[in-house]
Amino acid sequence: MEKCLINTRQSGEQLVAAGYCMFSSSCVFMLTTGNGVFQFDFDPDTGEFLMSKENVKIPDGKAMQRIYSGNNGNVNLWAPELKKYVSYLQAGGADGGKPFSYRYIGALIGDAHRTLLYGGMWLYPPDSAAPQGKARLLYEVAPIAFIFEQAGGMATYGPMADKRVMEVVPQKLHQKHPMFVGSKSMVLDLQRFLKSC
Repeated sequence: MEKCLINTRQSGEQLVAAGYCMFSSSCVFMLTTGNGVFQFDFDPDTGEFLMSKENVKIPDGKAMQRIYSGNNGNVNLWAPELKKYVSYLQAGGADGGKPFSYRYIGALIGDAHRTLLYGGMWLYPPDSAAPQGKARLLYEVAPIAFIFEQAGGMATYGPMADKRVMEVVPQKLHQKHPMFVGSKSMVLDLQRFLKSC
């Protein structure tokens, strides 16, 4: 058992594949093997998943929707600078333009999938009730980070949101970990914001 646990204690950089399957209006399977992200949709007529999108890229810049996500019910448990960041987005962000819309499903894959397809930012920070976050590093956080990086996005953590999730080596099988994930410009803007606080 100890050897098995040692083998699992590897950073996300050691992942060779990651994916998720989501059932909503259709059954979607997203997959990366380290060479881009591909979307497959289930075809009930053939009983197979057929590739519907090749080399999926997270929208960024003007192509990105102005969306942020996170559990608004926990904002008062977040660090003060992250509370300010939410207000900053609601006021229009760096360009002072149209306020960012809030979207939150409360399902890890649902929120990740929407962010991947439309862009923006998904905030999954530590809070006073869950200082290590709530999602599991080994089989939730690292695979999502891998998918987002393969799609041109970023996945970070830390007080300045400047540490790369993919570099974290888990110490325990079910270790929890926070994450900021989304369009590259959004994560970089979060880093700038936090450094200015």
